[in-house]
Amino acid sequence: MITGSESEDVNANIAGGTGFYYNTGTLTTTFDVTFTALPSGAGTYFLHYKDATASGFRGRVFATTTGAASGSFRFAIADTTTTFAPVTTDLGLNTTYIVTLTLNAATGRSSMAINGGAAVTATDTTSQLNISTIALRQSSNEGTMTIDNIVVDASAAAVPEASTASLGIFLVGLGLLRRRR
Repeated sequence: MITGSESEDVNANIAGGTGFYYNTGTLTTTFDVTFTALPSGAGTYFLHYKDATASGFRGRVFATTTGAASGSFRFAIADTTTTFAPVTTDLGLNTTYIVTLTLNAATGRSSMAINGGAAVTATDTTSQLNISTIALRQSSNEGTMTIDNIVVDASAAAVPEASTASLGIFLVGLGLLRRRR
């Protein structure tokens, strides 16, 4: 359970383990989420794609009460800022929603759909970023939620970072040297 009363972030490598990233193709993540307490005010993002540093984010999924009827909330999407594009459907507490987050890894542009509905695309400024992880964020203003069944699907192969690729070449080179002797 993620609550707005704590402040912890966790992330997991998407594929290939540490040292791999995506910079082409499409990443599609689906997850189930159930809110039991509303986000406050403009809310904040609680799930996003991340690069290997602590500061590169894309596909930020927000929970917000902005524009929603009393007692309801909405999801929204942004790429590099907190200026989000909202899904215009009011959502209720204690209901499980299936969220689909899609990222064009070559451009850094993301979109989101709820329960298979029409997708909303982020409108803030973005650029390509080497995506390596999917991350969850706990922060004030996000409400209380349970997230389950996170599945990430990639349409392109993960690329090894330069240091990982160099290590592989080095190990192959050692193997060839050993065979010569």
